[in-house]
Amino acid sequence: MTREEAWMQLTSAGCVSGDLPEPVVSNPWYVKVMLAFSGWLASLFLFAFFGAAFSSLLDEPSFCLVLGLGLNAGAYAVFRKQPSDFIEHLGLALSLAGQGLVAFAVADSLAIDEASTWLVAALYEAALLVLMPNSIHRVFSSVLSLLALGVAMVMVHLTWLFDAALLGMTAVCGLNVFTWPSQIERLQAALYGLVITLILFYGIAHFDPFLLQYWANRNVSPDELQALMQRRWLIWGAEVLTLGYVAWMLGRRAGLSVSSGAARVMMVGVVLAAAVAWQIDGLIVGMLVLILGYSQSHRLIMALGIVVLLTFTSSYYYSLSSTLLAKSGYLLAMGGGLLGVRWIMNRFLDKEEAPHA
Repeated sequence: MTREEAWMQLTSAGCVSGDLPEPVVSNPWYVKVMLAFSGWLASLFLFAFFGAAFSSLLDEPSFCLVLGLGLNAGAYAVFRKQPSDFIEHLGLALSLAGQGLVAFAVADSLAIDEASTWLVAALYEAALLVLMPNSIHRVFSSVLSLLALGVAMVMVHLTWLFDAALLGMTAVCGLNVFTWPSQIERLQAALYGLVITLILFYGIAHFDPFLLQYWANRNVSPDELQALMQRRWLIWGAEVLTLGYVAWMLGRRAGLSVSSGAARVMMVGVVLAAAVAWQIDGLIVGMLVLILGYSQSHRLIMALGIVVLLTFTSSYYYSLSSTLLAKSGYLLAMGGGLLGVRWIMNRFLDKEEAPHA
């Protein structure tokens, strides 16, 4: 399909209007790297100038708040200009410095607890996600907003609830990226941020489960940490429900009826994944990311899903939770189950589709 044919189909569907835009000419990767380095180097010199000129005023929260908001506004103006790699990274560096100053001012001036401070930071980053007209900045804002929200939830001992909410938001956003054509860029940036944060939190919970709790609240007791770990079945239930929801929605979009063979095989696959995921942490997360990436043709998200699957499966195999013989048998059974599902799909689903061909 040519660009002209694709544009005509989008126009007839009401997704776009007007004439076909000219193709965007992109710089080679080494030019982008050089311009990005130049933008960050220029911003570092600019920050050094501000630090030397206003060193006595940087201790005042009100001045930091005004300067931070001014830097964010300047970054917005920079992003609105003719796009280029140098301008893009210069604006990104300005905005990140402004966000740091705003966060310092809020934490130092507002008479609220630490969890509320992180919640305010999350809301500010969410506002920047909506307002800033730059895709890279939106991804940064999405990740920072979710991380700040996660720390706030950890401080009030609701880690499991944040994990469940993160899974649900990732599924809903991944399934509806193209539902609102005018918001595709914001939704894609939010999806990248959700996937990155999901992988970060699950990686921390798997490889060092006490790190996040100790970092967020140093006064938490070992008994409370143990209680958090015992809520693993809640997170497992949220993972299974999210995977089932994604499978159900994709089946509906494909026009599958509940009584069809494909729908039954899909539900069997969800049950098998749920059983396997009880032993292998992060397995459903990798499957969810891979399925969402494949359904929306996001190659980067598909690659992240494959990396997550390989990482958590390898970590399970080399962990000391059980003997190598038991883990080998478990992985062998999992592989046999997957091959069995594949055999059922090839044997029976092709027969269902043959009369309609």
